Amino acid sequence: HRASEKALRQLKKLRRLAGPVRDLDVHHKLAQEVLEPEVLGPRPRRARDPEALKQEQQQLQHFLEQKREQAAESLQTGLAKREIRLERVLERTAAQLDELPDSATDALTTAQRWVQRSADHLGALRPETLHDFRKETKLARYVSEMQAPSPAARAFTRKLLAVQDAIGAWHDVDLLHEEAKAVCGKHAALTDLL
Repeated sequence: HRASEKALRQLKKLRRLAGPVRDLDVHHKLAQEVLEPEVLGPRPRRARDPEALKQEQQQLQHFLEQKREQAAESLQTGLAKREIRLERVLERTAAQLDELPDSATDALTTAQRWVQRSADHLGALRPETLHDFRKETKLARYVSEMQAPSPAARAFTRKLLAVQDAIGAWHDVDLLHEEAKAVCGKHAALTDLL
């Protein structure tokens, strides 16, 4: 238990450094595709100036690229600082996992219970619970992937991945909208489009 707590602390620190890089990569891609009709679906009928949209899109892209460079530098620094320590705690955790009895609950059952407890705890899916739902779904998926291969385990894992992807897409567009608002302005055509 102690080894796993140390590993989780180290991984949490790295996740916090890696998260912004991942988010900015996704936002950069969304911002590139934002003017393509199939990306955001049907547009409101209100007329838009295509040139203004293009300029706002370029402005947002530039902002995202700069922000990503800074986040990547922080991630590289953090990885360099924690690499050896993380490797050691992961090795200790793996050794302790090998000592678990075979009578422990299987991974699929644990993942299913996790999903149920998370749903009961978080309640309805709302914008303010979106990120928590995604994290809980991701953790349950990781646990279900540890299950020995079976049709039930694969089906459950696929469902969790679909939920995680849908929530992630919603979350990413929501965050890109906030970034567009900060960079281009609250009433900019691109902000309105998002």
